[in-house]
Amino acid sequence: MKNKNKATEKPNVFSSNKLILPLFFVFCSLLLDVVSFLYLGFYQTIPTRFLFNIGGAFIFAGIIYIMPGKKSALTFFYIFIVLQVIINIVNANIYKVFGDLFSLDYFFLGAEGAAAIRWEFIDFISIVVNAGLLGLIIFGQIALFKWNKTKIELSGISTKAFALIFVILFELCGTSLFAGETAHVATIESEYIENNPSYLWDSFRFKVDAYKSFGYYGFYLKNMFDFFKFSNNISVQERKSLEKFVNDGKVEQAVTDFSNDNLITILCESHEWFAYDPILTPHVYDLFTMQDESTLNKYDASVFTNFYGHNKTNVSENIVLSGNMPKLNNLSSLINTGEYKYAYTLPKLFKKLHDGETVKTTYFHSYKRTFYHRDPNYLDGMGFDKYISMENYKEQSGWFGDWISDADFVSTFLEEFVPSDPNTKFLTSFATISTHGPYTQDNPRFKQYYETYDKEFERYSAWVTENAETLGYSMPTDQHMLDELRRYKVGAMDFDNMLGKLFERLKETDHLNDTTIVLFADHNCYYDNLGLSMKGISKDDYANTEAHHIPLMIYSQKLKSGYYDDFCNTYDIFPTLCQLYGFGYNKNLVQGYNLYDEEALQNSFFASHLGGMFNANFFSQNISDAEPLKQNLTATDLKQFKELAENYYSKQEKYEKIYLNNLT
Repeated sequence: MKNKNKATEKPNVFSSNKLILPLFFVFCSLLLDVVSFLYLGFYQTIPTRFLFNIGGAFIFAGIIYIMPGKKSALTFFYIFIVLQVIINIVNANIYKVFGDLFSLDYFFLGAEGAAAIRWEFIDFISIVVNAGLLGLIIFGQIALFKWNKTKIELSGISTKAFALIFVILFELCGTSLFAGETAHVATIESEYIENNPSYLWDSFRFKVDAYKSFGYYGFYLKNMFDFFKFSNNISVQERKSLEKFVNDGKVEQAVTDFSNDNLITILCESHEWFAYDPILTPHVYDLFTMQDESTLNKYDASVFTNFYGHNKTNVSENIVLSGNMPKLNNLSSLINTGEYKYAYTLPKLFKKLHDGETVKTTYFHSYKRTFYHRDPNYLDGMGFDKYISMENYKEQSGWFGDWISDADFVSTFLEEFVPSDPNTKFLTSFATISTHGPYTQDNPRFKQYYETYDKEFERYSAWVTENAETLGYSMPTDQHMLDELRRYKVGAMDFDNMLGKLFERLKETDHLNDTTIVLFADHNCYYDNLGLSMKGISKDDYANTEAHHIPLMIYSQKLKSGYYDDFCNTYDIFPTLCQLYGFGYNKNLVQGYNLYDEEALQNSFFASHLGGMFNANFFSQNISDAEPLKQNLTATDLKQFKELAENYYSKQEKYEKIYLNNLT
């Protein structure tokens, strides 16, 4: 019986579902991209260069088509569809918090990034929308296979040959569209970065613009190619040009009033100006008030009232320690493989300045030493002699958010922080943690601060309310946000306690007169939108740069204390220290300007690795669409902004190649 049935089978019968499924995939995949565009508020339904998207969808459709059997075809169908749904959801959430989009470099955040995720960051509506769309796709596929039983009877050609023809058609159509669009983009030549599709395709500098232009497949296929590209393959001529660029920027070492001084840099995690007040944080408040002799310690600093920063912690810190930071190439990989060696960093320049003397350069972080790959980056790469972290501390923290006390941490390592030997020159860099967030639960280590906060709350609240207009922020009216502020402020109080201990140590060791202290925030207080809430800024208002208006102070008895009101940003700290101390640095490898050079500082320009760029006058996501931040700006102001942007990104492209090819 079996033999009879087998003999009567029609070998050239072909199920139409095998062909319809990949076509259905193309439709569903393109539909998912349309939904993503609309949900992100791009005001367009398809990518500008939509052939990338169609070509990519057909390439993946060909993979589905070539799979033998219904189960394997459906497996790959859903792998590709579910992956796109997940990326849509991730993009909606990242865009909500940072105005950024997912790319493969996010994988380098690893456990740190996963640990930082909190419920308040989750956009549940995006999950519902995309899950609902996935449900419709599943229903459509099931209905397709249930209702469509059409068979195609072939004559004069085998099913294998027929399948091969359609595989070739799918892949030929996909690759031709994709390659053709790539070639077309490459032919668009422009000496400017603004509105340059070729630059956008080559660099992916403006990720949101790249996604709008190239769509899901154009964006992520190119991102995969760049991510796994290990060689930049620069020509001999370009190598010589870059080597000349590096050599031309070398500044000779010089002797200044600061050359014999010590240096302490402190990254103040998530600090906002509302972290400080005269009641709860008197030490740090005293630094920037410049009041009379009746103040607590009479420590007056240079206070930069228009300082801005908007990068992840490690990026901000790297910029301050070395003057720049690659974006397209992963620094950890470059250093760990032994390919790249920093030539110009604060610890290396400091040791070179004091060659032949006893020098200590120590990096401190009161959390895990592997956080953001700081170890071994800051030893082998940056050139610090020693790294002291939570693992060296007597009372370790166990998980993200369970922060130890910065004050207790520094107290434990005061000798390493400020050596007592008068003949030892020291550079100390410290990244704090106590104000990091999240602020969803009390930290038992800060019990004393909670008690003080509750005791002084009425007085503190009255002070904020009385000075709200001058301060630029006000007390929350929502109880939940008041609780968040309370937990944030106790972290700031711990920081203030640490600062008091540090100044006492400097006095005890007679180093107060020969030490410069730099206090800088890395970014705003973004957990649960606390910073935006305090300032009354909507989370969707990406162009409001006040969201990134954060503290910077420099203390030295050799510097003129007071308020400095010019626009400045994270990039300006490194060149300032290099010029103050007379380091032999490289001016072509920095993006900033001397904070004390008022004329040069007019060129201060900030571009975030998270997206967006601005100076004192304009904000933009892509150079061309510039939103004014002031009234009565002129065409000359706009031209200057665009020139600064072009200069920044032009230099940044050089840095990427210099890093990748180890040309310093």
